Amino acid sequence: MKKITLIKDLVLIVAVLVLLVYIFFCGREIKIAYVDSAKLLENYKGMSIAREAYRNKSAIWEANIDSLLQEVKSEIQTYEKASLSMTEKQKVAARQQISAKQERLNNYQKTLRETAQKEDVRMTQEVLQQVNLYISRYGKAHGYDFILTASQASNIAYVRESRDITDDIVTGLNQEYTGSAK
Repeated sequence: MKKITLIKDLVLIVAVLVLLVYIFFCGREIKIAYVDSAKLLENYKGMSIAREAYRNKSAIWEANIDSLLQEVKSEIQTYEKASLSMTEKQKVAARQQISAKQERLNNYQKTLRETAQKEDVRMTQEVLQQVNLYISRYGKAHGYDFILTASQASNIAYVRESRDITDDIVTGLNQEYTGSAK
């Protein structure tokens, strides 16, 4: 993780140096803005819809797990009540059946956790792709040379508030999203 942070820092330093050299030699003003990624994703309707869809899928998965868990508990209770009248062979078979169901439940839970993680990543990447494409089009349309992303994890320590175009980006994204959702 430290290697990645170091590489990010080095890339940022090189980018700033290239920018400074470019400004110095080209003599033209560089148009730079930034977007607050947390604010953008919080206010973008496409992200809200994606999160809601994920929550709905997750609720269905949880309900399935709860049903299977209830089945296992019920079978254990049935076994405990009936075990006094069972032969040893029947007890062994019942315990094996319960054990097999518990293992299937555990495997199902593991598979669902993996599926949920993949689905979360997929949905988030789809939204980020939409956002990045829009920001790219916005930057070209408004003559920006750079549009930086500010977040808690970014290397941007300070940017003048007048360079914040987050609200414009959110408004445009939401208008585009609303238009495409019709």
